[in-house]
Amino acid sequence: MVLPFLFNILLSLVDGIIFSAAFPDLSLYILAPITLAVLYFILKKSSIWKSAIYGFCFGLGFFLVSLSFINYALNPLGTALVSIMESLFFASFGACWSISKRFFIVRKNPFINAIAFAALYTAFEQLRGILPLGGFPWGSVAYSQSASPIGKLSYFIGQSGVVIVIVFFSVYLYRLFSFIITLRPIKTISCAVLLVIIYFSGNIFYAFDNLQNENDQNKNSFTFAAVQGNIKYHPSGDTSEADTLAFENHITETEKMLETAEYKSKQAQIQAVFWPESSIEFDPLNSANQKDLSRLYKLVDRVGKPFIIGGPTFKSENGVKKKFNSVFVIAPEKGIVGQYDKQHILPFGEFIPARDFFAFLDKQHTDLITDIYPGKNDNVIKLDNANIGVRICFEVADSQLIDKSVKNSANIFFFPSNDSNFGPSSESAQQLQIAQFRSIENKRSTIELSTNGISATIDPLGEIANKTSLYTNAHFIAALPLNNTIPPHLEIEPWIVGVCYILSGGLFILGTIFSFAKKKK
Repeated sequence: MVLPFLFNILLSLVDGIIFSAAFPDLSLYILAPITLAVLYFILKKSSIWKSAIYGFCFGLGFFLVSLSFINYALNPLGTALVSIMESLFFASFGACWSISKRFFIVRKNPFINAIAFAALYTAFEQLRGILPLGGFPWGSVAYSQSASPIGKLSYFIGQSGVVIVIVFFSVYLYRLFSFIITLRPIKTISCAVLLVIIYFSGNIFYAFDNLQNENDQNKNSFTFAAVQGNIKYHPSGDTSEADTLAFENHITETEKMLETAEYKSKQAQIQAVFWPESSIEFDPLNSANQKDLSRLYKLVDRVGKPFIIGGPTFKSENGVKKKFNSVFVIAPEKGIVGQYDKQHILPFGEFIPARDFFAFLDKQHTDLITDIYPGKNDNVIKLDNANIGVRICFEVADSQLIDKSVKNSANIFFFPSNDSNFGPSSESAQQLQIAQFRSIENKRSTIELSTNGISATIDPLGEIANKTSLYTNAHFIAALPLNNTIPPHLEIEPWIVGVCYILSGGLFILGTIFSFAKKKK
């Protein structure tokens, strides 16, 4: 019994590592359903505690690889701690599945079995996105499908719906292999047909919706310039020098852009200029650095178009000086006319919970982090015909905030980020993958703009253009379509999530009761 147990531990760990290849840098999205099919096989006949261990090992293999970019911002200990914490959700999922499948309907009915497995996985992924400390909604299996046909279903059923579909697909993928091995041709064919229908359903529904709404979509466009000034990576984690250079580099790259033939030919059409998160290191509302502030305002006046720029804000509330991560709208001759403060603050990246405890583990890192506070103001910037939904950096992974943007009439997204702390890792590419998913999910164009790359534009169908490289100075001028249609998932997805919670909780309770009743007999 020991050897199969150890083998399954190793298999779970390797399976999780392979699962990470569905995400950048490799982005082999077909590996997501295959690896989840293997996880289903591993958990199929495992006891509660073994299922918890296998689930934990799967999660650990996945997160240690996919979150390895944390090594650059913190250290290997930081990556290990975050990976372990996130893997506990997979351990809980494994244990709960072992109990839920004991209920006789789940055990005997293949369709209900697949639905239950998918619903439970989705429920725990939702919990991982909100707990603890606001959650860490990174690494959703839905994001891996941003370039696949299944990903297009997100417009209709949202991120959670795509998770259910891909996990349900995985269960029947396992059964297809099982039918092939056991030489059952009729079941093999019927299962294969079902998988093909599921796989291409996104393309079919998406194309049909485009035909139905082609007169309502993309009538208007928004023309803009975007600047990636670049910040060097500092292995020590001390970004003070990088912060100082950020403003200078963005000024230089913008002035360089103004001299190009492309800019001069499109100058009249350009409606705004975008700079990324942390492109200035001073608070333009309260800055004592009048020299740099004057340079910025003169540049805005020279261009004659609004600038949308990321930087810090410091406010005093009840005698406490608070720092906010903000995006400003600076208009020619007027100064600041709009502002958004980041609402989903990242633990350990933007604030340190239980600071005294974690300072004991890594004082060098905790001393470098000044706590940022969550903002409460509106995130939609109205500019000419564009309602720009702004979400800063990791907020792109928060589906509730993205939904709120669309409900607030956003017809184009702007996702500024500062990825300079993550070195030559896959973090920026993962963020671009999530931004691509958001574009498809809401049929909204996206401006993904990083201080140091990867920056790009994404159209409402998920096509990526103007893609820049890491740690380079760059700029681009583009026109993106504006879309005001309301995606169906805004109404449907909350019901999907609710059903997943209720179904998962109900089956867990019934599985527990059935298990105790069986023991008494």
